[in-house]
Amino acid sequence: FTFILYSPFNKRSSSDFYHSLPYTRICMFSSFTAAILTWLAALTVIYSGVTLAIYALMPKVFIVNLVGTFDVMLTAVALSLMLVFGIIAAMSLTGTPIANITCAGLLLFLPRLLITLVTLVMGDIAPIIEGHYGIFGTDFNSLVNFIAQLFFYGDDNFYANNIASDIYSIAIALVYAVIAAILFCRRK
Repeated sequence: FTFILYSPFNKRSSSDFYHSLPYTRICMFSSFTAAILTWLAALTVIYSGVTLAIYALMPKVFIVNLVGTFDVMLTAVALSLMLVFGIIAAMSLTGTPIANITCAGLLLFLPRLLITLVTLVMGDIAPIIEGHYGIFGTDFNSLVNFIAQLFFYGDDNFYANNIASDIYSIAIALVYAVIAAILFCRRK
């Protein structure tokens, strides 16, 4: 949805039209982003509502786990926010769809890859720092953990992470939001 809503800014004529409107760029950024976040919130609430309804209708088959459902909702919100703001930042930097996807991938995954590499090297140099690395561990970033579980580990137990990693991911998403707003406002 983010690619579709921000796609007019990839074409010169559409971009000129939007920038000729008597609205500030931060107003356009806020409006478009609010539309995306509204859709995401509605989808998350509908998904969670249907899940809880199915749990409630079949109490002999399912055990209602409100904490688990809340954790899944929070993880979905964290993933969605990181993706949306990472894509908006990438679309503000580039001008073609392929470059948008490539840049979004770099913005979303390169920092965690570099942190992981530095952490692994430091673990080899100083073996005192073994085991779990806290916020520097690969499982602390919800987006990277989701992709790793999906493609590399084949584990379907992704949602068994903690709320601290979701809050960390939301904080990273807010940093991406500030960067995306600045880039969108400065784009020519």
